[in-house]
Amino acid sequence: LGIKALASCRSSRDREGAAAQEIPWHVSAAPGSGRCSADYGQGEAEIGSPMAQQPAAPTLSATDKPQEVRIDFAVPTNGETHAAIHLHEAGGATRMYDAASKTVLPAGEKGRAVTLKEPEESGTPARKSLIATGLGGGTFEATVAFRRADDFDWGPTSPRSAPLVRAVPVACGAPLLEPVSSTEMRVHFAVPQGCASGDVCFYEDRASVGRRVACDTCTLMRKGDVTGNTFAMTGGKTIVVKRLSSQISYTVKVNGHNGIGWGPWSPPSKPMKLRDFLPPVPSAPVVDQIS
Repeated sequence: LGIKALASCRSSRDREGAAAQEIPWHVSAAPGSGRCSADYGQGEAEIGSPMAQQPAAPTLSATDKPQEVRIDFAVPTNGETHAAIHLHEAGGATRMYDAASKTVLPAGEKGRAVTLKEPEESGTPARKSLIATGLGGGTFEATVAFRRADDFDWGPTSPRSAPLVRAVPVACGAPLLEPVSSTEMRVHFAVPQGCASGDVCFYEDRASVGRRVACDTCTLMRKGDVTGNTFAMTGGKTIVVKRLSSQISYTVKVNGHNGIGWGPWSPPSKPMKLRDFLPPVPSAPVVDQIS
């Protein structure tokens, strides 16, 4: 492909009144090279945008760790040095994979591109496999684009990968409450299969905002405080919550986490007031004989 063009340039003498000098330029591009060049009689310089073919779609898959996903893609052989990977949510948001932190960044943030040939590698691999964290629940698709060291922009973006569905756990069943003393209550609950932790929240007198149970002390935390509230568990668990009031009616909700995200809160338990389960005050004793 050869294209000729004329360009006018004016030196300092030209700006003082001399006529502009027309210098012929020759712009050319080799088919499939992804580069253009311009020859204006004083050497050749590369210009233009990349012209690479559209890369193949990457593969997005789950791993044995719920908090991670794997991204695989073929590496082109036209001298590409870097790759930009984006994850697309079903709702329309686009998130970039950051090679520095190996996480998928929030929508709108930019991170470091992937280096195709690491310093310890003798050559550029034919395929690249990456592990990424930072995704919650939802449906995701991945795309990839490449560039060479001397390209001024990214090449074409690949088609989207097959969708990967990351599901949070279903809701737990309503917990069961059992009185222990005037200040203690036993809570029986279970998390769905695949969960590794659970959360317990007490609601006082049907309040809309609850108080989570601290896993180290089994006491109620302040409203809105979520630090240290997770119980490491699989299947069922029973805890005894302490320092409760016998005058307050409590309802309890629980939920589970499977490494992808927290599931919805369970239905509430039946309300329980510890005072209602205290033994009645005995009647006064009767003395019927003194000897």
